Amino acid sequence: MGGQFVRDDALTLLGLEHGTDKAADHWYTPHYHQRFEAIRQDPITLLEIGIGGYNDPSAGGKSLRMWRDYFPNAVIVGLDITPHDPIEGCVVELGDATDNRVLKHLGETYGPFDIIIDDGSHVSEDIMRTWVGLWGYVRDGGWYVIEDLGTAYRSEYGGSSLRTGETTIGLLQGLIDRIHWHEFDIPGYTPNRFDTTIVGLEVYRQIAFLRKGDNS
Repeated sequence: MGGQFVRDDALTLLGLEHGTDKAADHWYTPHYHQRFEAIRQDPITLLEIGIGGYNDPSAGGKSLRMWRDYFPNAVIVGLDITPHDPIEGCVVELGDATDNRVLKHLGETYGPFDIIIDDGSHVSEDIMRTWVGLWGYVRDGGWYVIEDLGTAYRSEYGGSSLRTGETTIGLLQGLIDRIHWHEFDIPGYTPNRFDTTIVGLEVYRQIAFLRKGDNS
């Protein structure tokens, strides 16, 4: 991107074609393309939480179709709490992303995942519970993405404009510490599974990219 925010990349064009708000409305697609272009042809597995369409089973799925066309050799899995009609070339799963039984099913059936995208309820508590339940199913070198971070400041989503560890932004701020656990001046500190497996964090307006790897 060379410092210029390009909006005519291959993923953005697909997003516009399929009508997903990941393009046009939010402009997440240039960020995704910059990170994922190199693996477009790889046989990756991608999970997206939140299919859209709300209570209309025939609606939604716009971003799943975008990912399907962008990653022609991938397994594309979508999870939603409401029923959806089948989407050609994708796997559609029904379940609550805060239910550990659902997350275990996803991880053991389709994982490990190269990419997980949380575009679900946008409620801070839900986002944190889902991340805790799915992080173990992300492949080393893989990405966990959280969208629509603005809800972390809105009370109706369990957010707050005050600094607190109980919001999605608070979670991300805490991950900066986890990346640097080696530098803690805490005698006898024992790192946990998140300390030893998160190696990077990129935050842009409304979207965060978490990178998994060996931080032991």
